[in-house]
Amino acid sequence: MTGVKWQFGKKRCCELDLKADDIFNKWSPTMTIDHAEQDYKMKVRDMTRNLKLTFIWRFNGFEPKDTKIDTSRFGTGK
Repeated sequence: MTGVKWQFGKKRCCELDLKADDIFNKWSPTMTIDHAEQDYKMKVRDMTRNLKLTFIWRFNGFEPKDTKIDTSRFGTGK
């Protein structure tokens, strides 16, 4: 897995994130067992390639407000 993150704009309000995983498709194991005249061959053909691009824009230093969750019904709160 590899990735690049770039923050820009005033007060770093914008963020561009690029992540890539197994882009050369090298994760494809081949298992072979030869035991007691029995041959087992398993070839995994899974699509594990992944490319993800994320853009985040924060408005005027927005931060979510802290919310209180009522946990009394779970028997954990007082």
